[in-house]
Amino acid sequence: MARGIRVLPMASFLALVAITALRLAGSTEGMDANATHLTGRILRGPFDTFVSSLWFLGEPQLGTAAAVLLAAILAYRGRRLAAVLVLGSFGLATGLELGMRLSIGLLVTHHPTLGEALIHEFPSGHAARIPLLGGMVAALVPRPLRAPVLVGTIVLALLEALDRIDSTLQSASDVIGGLLLGTWLALCFALVLWRTERGARPPVPTEPRVPDSG
Repeated sequence: MARGIRVLPMASFLALVAITALRLAGSTEGMDANATHLTGRILRGPFDTFVSSLWFLGEPQLGTAAAVLLAAILAYRGRRLAAVLVLGSFGLATGLELGMRLSIGLLVTHHPTLGEALIHEFPSGHAARIPLLGGMVAALVPRPLRAPVLVGTIVLALLEALDRIDSTLQSASDVIGGLLLGTWLALCFALVLWRTERGARPPVPTEPRVPDSG
């Protein structure tokens, strides 16, 4: 557990760096076109209608409200440090997302307007928010609930990713970058939470050793 929680953030960060480099180099156009074609074949009929109805899950307003509510619940229950980490992680994700979009959209791909860069550029904030929030919740809930929370997070993140690609609002590389950004920050949150809460636990008292009289 301890080794995995240290290795996974680094692995997800390296994957994010790799997809960012490919996106900047213009090497993702073929993958983006194939992914758009694939989602068009997958999302048909009632399934397409259902997936499209989930568009709101990645909205920044909903994500902000969810992060604030989660932090408020943690603070009410006395986990103030965890509450600060939730708000800090969500704020960091928002800052990184906007910074990357503006720098890549305006300086690299030369989007003509600020609005277009914020909506259509790399990485996808909609794709990032679901794994980030779901991953933070999974790290905070009791161990028996972590697997169901993670499974639900993965399913919702994939459905949101399919909808973003199929709607052509963003390319597959934008969505993959968002998924990796959210996953990386969620893993970093879990690592910091694990270290801080482990360090804050009081030492377990030990019984004094009674010398053997025999």
